[in-house]
Amino acid sequence: TDETVSVGSWSYTNTLGLKSANEIIDLLADIVSKNGALMLNVSPKPDGEIPVDQQEVLLQIGAWLAVNGEAIYGTRTWEIFGEGPTKQEKSGMFLDKLTYTAKDIRYTKKGNTVYAIVLGWPGESAKVDLTSFTKEELGSLKIQSLSILGTDSKIDYNWDDSGLHIITPNKKVDDIMKKSNFITFLS
Repeated sequence: TDETVSVGSWSYTNTLGLKSANEIIDLLADIVSKNGALMLNVSPKPDGEIPVDQQEVLLQIGAWLAVNGEAIYGTRTWEIFGEGPTKQEKSGMFLDKLTYTAKDIRYTKKGNTVYAIVLGWPGESAKVDLTSFTKEELGSLKIQSLSILGTDSKIDYNWDDSGLHIITPNKKVDDIMKKSNFITFLS
């Protein structure tokens, strides 16, 4: 999927608006969860210089990927791409911007690890419900471990017939308001 860092133009203008790093990371997670790849356009000035505001967005995305990249790079789709209330109702170019919430989750998989990328910070010590992880859906698979990338905090969770229920750490993991949980299953 081709996407631009800017709003309203694919080339540099004096009044160029920008998407936030958070918005682009949401798009990246959504696209990768559907077995896609993101090609991100930047809009340099006529002399080739990338404006500082665009550089800052790219650096923030890079900082997020430095911690959470294993949930993106070399991953494949899981059983489903994700869950949550925010849906793209149609496909194609020039669609309205979606605003994802902490209830929107995108899944990727690498080996026996499933990554659940939560597209917003639900709050400190908040419950995140992964309703796709019911015991019935997973059959004989068992949770070996659960952790959140970027923190060594012990993660409390409960797994029952309605899904996997995770309690977030009592401190936000990062300032981009993202986190990736990874869950490892044994056959």
